[in-house]
Amino acid sequence: MVEAARRRGVGRALTAEVVDLARRGGAGRVILQSGRMQPESLRMYAASGFTPIPVYEPYVETMPRSLCFEYVF
Repeated sequence: MVEAARRRGVGRALTAEVVDLARRGGAGRVILQSGRMQPESLRMYAASGFTPIPVYEPYVETMPRSLCFEYVF
C-alpha cells in the first residue's frame, strides 16, 4: 500500500460499512480470514469489535495458520 494512503480511516470505514450491511441484511455475524503479515489490519479488526475464532473451511486445509475472526450482533 502507498504510505500516503495509510491512516486515513478508509479501512475502518469499509469494515464498519460491511458490518452494517450484514446487520441490516439479517446476518447474525460477520467472519473474516487474515494473516499474521497484516498487523495493522489485525489491530483494526480488534478495535472494530472482531474476536478471534478457530480457522474455518476452506482455510483449515489450505491455510491452517490463518487468523480468523468474527463480529457477532
